[in-house]
Amino acid sequence: MSNSIIEIKDLQFAYSRQMTLQDINLTITPGDFVAMIGPNGGGKTTLLKLMVGLLEPLAGTVCISGQPVDKASHLIGYVPQDVSINRSFPISVLDVVLMGKLGPGSRWKRNRAANRQEAMETLDRLGMAEYAQRKIGELSGGERQRVFIARALVTNPQLLLLDEPTANVDTEGQAELYSILKELNKDITVLVVSHEWIVISTYVKSIACVNRQLHFHHRPEINAEMMQSMYPHHSLKEVCPVELVAHGIPHRVLHTHEDESHD
Repeated sequence: MSNSIIEIKDLQFAYSRQMTLQDINLTITPGDFVAMIGPNGGGKTTLLKLMVGLLEPLAGTVCISGQPVDKASHLIGYVPQDVSINRSFPISVLDVVLMGKLGPGSRWKRNRAANRQEAMETLDRLGMAEYAQRKIGELSGGERQRVFIARALVTNPQLLLLDEPTANVDTEGQAELYSILKELNKDITVLVVSHEWIVISTYVKSIACVNRQLHFHHRPEINAEMMQSMYPHHSLKEVCPVELVAHGIPHRVLHTHEDESHD
């Protein structure tokens, strides 16, 4: 059995011959909680889609729990950045979660008791069971996102991938959502693409910085090399050290360089 949940080797990807990701190597072990950060256009969402199997690499390999990604879809729960759903369509929260039970070519089995029970248990885990019969369009942004996470979790995957899950969520909802992800991380590996740097010091265990190439740090902190890779046209003096204020407490996420003369 593989000792990694994600294993990426020598990955390359290009859109219309424009190299987007180059020489990507990444190993993530089960139980990690990874924040993937980087500038817009740096390749974060592309890398996530490669992990899910929505895109095929130009070169290199992606394995999930030792299996090629095309054989491992049942191990992955995926919440994309833009979940396409018509808010005016009269579909209930429960039915949205049940959609997670539909595989390729599956027929709708809405009334299957076991599926409904699993869906309700998953909603309860996300604190949304009481909303099961509400219409999805009646919920707030944060509540809808919990439902979409429940849909991704209803098949009991080993890996949960989320692309900007708090993009349309208010500040209070963001904190609640990341607290839920931290609790879920007790049982599942979580990788989240985020611009919310508060997660670095408060919730996650590791940082992956993506800007065409990838730098991985096994601590919830950004180092100088990662920051330089994100902002190559700025001097390090301009971009670090970085401090956040979370819950009223300053958190330094990039340590001061030991030798400031080399900034």
